[in-house]
Amino acid sequence: MFPLKGKNRLIKLIFILPFQYKLILSDHERYEDIPKEYELDVIGQQMHSNYCFCEDRNINSVSLSSTVTGNFNIRPSVNADYSKKLRERTLLAAKPERTIRFLEENENRGAYVPPGQSTVVDKFSSLVPKKPKVTMEQKTTRIPKNELIDSLFGAFEKFAYWTFKGLKDYVKQPESYLKEVLNEIAILDKKGHYNNCYHLKPEYSQNISAETVSVAPQGVEVSLENVGNEEDYSYEALENEYEAGGSDEDLSDDP
Repeated sequence: MFPLKGKNRLIKLIFILPFQYKLILSDHERYEDIPKEYELDVIGQQMHSNYCFCEDRNINSVSLSSTVTGNFNIRPSVNADYSKKLRERTLLAAKPERTIRFLEENENRGAYVPPGQSTVVDKFSSLVPKKPKVTMEQKTTRIPKNELIDSLFGAFEKFAYWTFKGLKDYVKQPESYLKEVLNEIAILDKKGHYNNCYHLKPEYSQNISAETVSVAPQGVEVSLENVGNEEDYSYEALENEYEAGGSDEDLSDDP
């Protein structure tokens, strides 16, 4: 391990094997929002006539700091810290800058009817058959993108593999909207044991434990927050309770 020169020594360079290096940043506040660990790949031949200089602005002087001997490509190590940072950036980028407000039926929607024309409009509208109104509870309203991504991450923390139908029942969002967001964070397997199942992209799945590597049940109709807990419903207990309560006729309100 070779701490780089400097007063605070905020960076460490680790020599692993020949031509394999790792760069690790300290926990300094300036590095809070970026990955802490990087891998350096050696490229090209040895460098010649390349130097690094440092400037001291207090005394207005420049001095030779070091000689450049190699050329590297640097890339972040894909680990739990990198997945966490990437997840935070994805949620932040998906956060809407503006909010959507739905108008109620009795609110003015901006339609202008000239004076004296309201009766004509009413008579004309009575001739056109009206479609039954769909209540807001029956509509599938889009939630903000960052909330949907957060819900999808929560789903994949419970089960590593999901069918599209299972995810649709879980988040209750329009198909086109769900598919658009899902393709940003997950991959669809088209063959093998998990055919037609989605799983998180590698950069997002570092925090997934081995216990969650399973397929979600088909047609999830309710939230799965208590799946696997002791509070889950027992079908055998419900069956016994039903038999003790009587037949279907006992459940009727008729005398």
